Amino acid sequence: MEEMTIIHDLTIVIVCAAVVSFVFSRFNIPVILGFLLSGLIVGPNTFYTSLIQDEETIRGLSELGVVFLMFYIGLEFDLGKVRRLMGPAFAAVCLQTIAMIFLGVLTAPLLGWSGLNGLFLGSVLAISSTMVTFGVIQSQEGNLNGAHAQQAVGMLILEDIVAIILLVILSGVAVTGHFAWGQVWEVTFFVGVFVMMTYVLGKLLVPKILERLTNMENQEVVLLVTMGMLLGLGLLAVEFKFSIALGSFIAGAILCQTELSEHIEEFTQPFRDFFSAIFFVTVGMLIEPMTLIQEWLPILVISILLILGKIVTVWFGLTVSGQSPRNSFRAALCKAQIAEFSFIITALGEQLGVIDPRLSTLAVGVALLTILATPVLNGNSNRLYDWLNAHMPRGLRDFGEMYFKYIRMVKEQFKKAALLKLVRRPALQILGYFLLFNGVVIVASYSARYVERFTEWETYIPIIQMGIWVAAVIISLPFFVAVVRNFDAMLMLITEAILSRTASEQFMQGRIRNVLHSIL
Repeated sequence: MEEMTIIHDLTIVIVCAAVVSFVFSRFNIPVILGFLLSGLIVGPNTFYTSLIQDEETIRGLSELGVVFLMFYIGLEFDLGKVRRLMGPAFAAVCLQTIAMIFLGVLTAPLLGWSGLNGLFLGSVLAISSTMVTFGVIQSQEGNLNGAHAQQAVGMLILEDIVAIILLVILSGVAVTGHFAWGQVWEVTFFVGVFVMMTYVLGKLLVPKILERLTNMENQEVVLLVTMGMLLGLGLLAVEFKFSIALGSFIAGAILCQTELSEHIEEFTQPFRDFFSAIFFVTVGMLIEPMTLIQEWLPILVISILLILGKIVTVWFGLTVSGQSPRNSFRAALCKAQIAEFSFIITALGEQLGVIDPRLSTLAVGVALLTILATPVLNGNSNRLYDWLNAHMPRGLRDFGEMYFKYIRMVKEQFKKAALLKLVRRPALQILGYFLLFNGVVIVASYSARYVERFTEWETYIPIIQMGIWVAAVIISLPFFVAVVRNFDAMLMLITEAILSRTASEQFMQGRIRNVLHSIL
C-alpha cells in the first residue's frame, strides 16, 4: 500500500537520523554531518538495496525544509536592518556570482567540457545553501541578531532572486544558444512586482485576520491559518514561475513584527527542524561513494577554489561597502558552500540534455565537502580572522583601516545631506507605487486570459473581461496619480536645491520651477 510505503520510508529516515545525530551531538560533531551520514546509510548507493522504497516522495517532503526555513527567516526579517544591509549585500552577491561563473567557465575546458557546461558549473557554484548557512548560524549563535548573521540573511534573500534569474538564463541559453539580457530584466521586474504586491496586500489584510485570531485564543486555528498562508504564498510563487522559497519568505515577512509573530515562530519551529533533517538526509542519499572516489581530484580542487573564492569575494564586497572587516569575514565563512539550488540547476541541465553526466557527480561531491567544511570554518571564524590580521602586511592592514574610516565618514556625510534625506522618500514611493501599478495590470491581464478557459461562458466572456479591465483601471489609478505626485515633489526638491537662492535670482528660479512643473 502506498500509505504504508510513505510511513515506512519516513520511519527509516527519522530513526536513522535520530540515532546518528544523537551520537554526533554527544561528541560535539555538527549534526548536519550526522544527517548526511544517515542519508548515505539509508540511500541506494551504500548497500545492495535501498532501505527507502519511494525516494521521490522523501525528496518532495524535504522541500518543506526549505519552505519552513525561509518562513523563519522572514519572521526574523527586520526591514530597517536589511534595508541598510542591501547595498553591501548586493555588492557581495554580484562579486561572488561573477567569480563563481568565471571559475566554472575556466574549469570546463580542463575537464573536456563545452562552454555551456562551464556556464552550468559556474551557476552550480554561485548559489550558497540557505539550509547550511542558517543551520550553522543557528547552532553556533542561537539566533539571527548578530551583525554577520544579518549580512548573511541579506545575501541569502538576494541569492534567491539571482537563482531564479540564473534558471531563466540557463534555460534560454540551452535552447537558443545565445544570452538574452531582455530576459534578465524581465524576470527581475516581475520578481519586484510579485514581492511588492504580495507584501503590501499581506500587510493590509493579515493584521485584521490576526486581530480576530488573537481574540479567539485558539492555537489550532492560528496554526492552520499560518500554514495555509505559508503554503498558499509558496504555491502562488510557483504558479508565477518563481521559487517556492521566495513565497515562503514573503509569508514570514508579512507576519513579522505582529502580535503573534513570536508565538507563530515558537509552534512552527518543530516543523522546521523536522523537515530540515529530512532535507539533509536526502542530500546524503545522493552520495555515490565509488563515483566520488573516482572524481576525487576535481572535486577537491573545485571545493578549495570555491571556498577561497566565496570567502574573498564576499569579504571584499562587504568590506568595500563599509561593513566591519571582522563581521564581513564571518559572514563570508557562513556562505562558503553549495547545496539545494545547485541540485535544481543540475536537474535542469539533465532535463534539457545539455550537460555532461559527470557534472551532477561533481556537484554532489563539492556540496558534500563544502558542507563538511562550513561548520569547522565558521566555528573558528574569530581565530582565523585574528591569524590573517596578524600575518597581513602592515601596509595593507593600515590601508584597510584607513579605507574603513573613510567609508564611515562618507556615510555620515550622506546622512547629513538634506537633499538626499528629502529625495529618498519620494523616490522609494515612486518605485513602490510603480510596481503596484504594474502588478494590478499584470493581474488583470492574467485574469482576463484565465476567464477564456470557461467555454460555457463564451457569450459573457467579453463582458467579464471588460469588467476586469475597468476594475483594474479604477484600482491602479490612485497608484498612477501617486507616482506623478511624488515625481513632481522630487523634481521640486531637486530644483530648489540646485538653483541659487539669492534675491536677484528668485524670479528666474520660480520661472524654471513653474516650467518644469507645467511640463510634468
